[in-house]
Amino acid sequence: MSTIECTITQNQRSRALIPMLILTSLLFILGFLIWLNGPLIPFFKLATSSQAFFVAFAFYIAYLVMAIPWSW
Repeated sequence: MSTIECTITQNQRSRALIPMLILTSLLFILGFLIWLNGPLIPFFKLATSSQAFFVAFAFYIAYLVMAIPWSW
């Protein structure tokens, strides 16, 4: 009886591995993109300060707007 329970537990773990890897990689990519915004602001300060900070503002507004469809 305990062998059957161990087999079920291993099957459940193997089914959860791929979704966990997908979520981990997506969060890593999103974190990298958020981190990348910091160095972009001084690069865009060649124009004006308000246009430079619009880069971060646009990114977070897009993140907020896209959170609504993702939640459904």
